[in-house]
Amino acid sequence: MGCSDEIFDFLLKQHSEKEVEPFILCIAVYADPHFANIETFESWWNIENLALGGKKPKALAQTKSGIEQVLQYLVQLE
Repeated sequence: MGCSDEIFDFLLKQHSEKEVEPFILCIAVYADPHFANIETFESWWNIENLALGGKKPKALAQTKSGIEQVLQYLVQLE
């Protein structure tokens, strides 16, 4: 079982609800099974990812196109 509630809490501490909103469905449906605990998600969120062009998901989430790229990645985890 994943940790989507903890992931949302973690994201809401760093970003506004409006910024986190696009991630809600993706995290609940696609990412939740892949992140067994908040530590796993947190390390993924803060580490450069080759599948995301060598950028951190956290950094990409600052722009609309970056959010789309992160969401596409989460969908591919499925």
